[in-house]
Amino acid sequence: MAVQAVHTNVFDLVLMDLQMPDMDGYQATRMIRKNPQFKRLPIVAMTAHAMAGDREKCLAAGMNDHLPKPIDPDLLYATLSKWIILPAPAAHPTGQVTHKHKPSYEGDILLSANLPGIDINKGLLRIGGNRQLYCTLLLEFVEDHCGDDTTLINALETEDKGRARHIVHTLRSVAGSIGAESLEEKCAALELALIRTRPYTELLTSFIDEFHIVLNGLVNSPDLLATKISPDGEQKPAEVAQWSAYARKLEHQLTEGSIGAKESLDRCRLYLRQHALEAKVNLLENQIDSYDFDDALNTLQEILANTRYNM
Repeated sequence: MAVQAVHTNVFDLVLMDLQMPDMDGYQATRMIRKNPQFKRLPIVAMTAHAMAGDREKCLAAGMNDHLPKPIDPDLLYATLSKWIILPAPAAHPTGQVTHKHKPSYEGDILLSANLPGIDINKGLLRIGGNRQLYCTLLLEFVEDHCGDDTTLINALETEDKGRARHIVHTLRSVAGSIGAESLEEKCAALELALIRTRPYTELLTSFIDEFHIVLNGLVNSPDLLATKISPDGEQKPAEVAQWSAYARKLEHQLTEGSIGAKESLDRCRLYLRQHALEAKVNLLENQIDSYDFDDALNTLQEILANTRYNM
């Protein structure tokens, strides 16, 4: 899809992910370079990999440069400026060159000064100080990655090392982008052990401990969860957003067949009983108690379909 996009659109520069399914960034770059039309098209690698030799490997594949994740905005802009030829700035009628003002992002969004495992200042720095965007990224971390520990363990237990590496690699990048540097480092160490087929038990334990520190800090932060906005523009109560996180985790656990589903159900049972038919909730509880996770997942998704937009 990446190669096709280059052939069917006009781009000034390509930011090339290295770890893509089926065809990685090295192969995609080589295919693009086969066409003389794209001989001078700047291609810049963008990846959480920062191991020795990665930059040289990217250049050998035909890329022009390499950007590590988490993204440093200044380095990103400098790299774009280096490889993209821009038209001259528009001149004002008076003869002065006009420049767009840098937007201000301060706003009135407050965050707790202490989010365990997260350096808020570094997280904000990586997205240009945009507090609204930062809050969104933190909430997305909870919603999209709350079940990563369970999914990772299941992948390792089934010896699906490729899937395990993908989970850790993705989480490493996301952790870095929000300023969770310790989690990012533990992800990097675990990923390297998986790549080199080294013992990983202690690294996995250390990763899970840090993952829970970050996740629980976010889930239990009233300042963050109170910023979650509903489709009609009204703020959601913190406890509703917190329930949403546990419901999403319950979905992950049922999908993976994890016995941790019982604990997640306990955390959101009260809200489910308030916003769904009692018979449906009773059915869900019975299915989970009987370890009938496939049917329980279907029941939960039916409940969420009727409640998700009221959360």
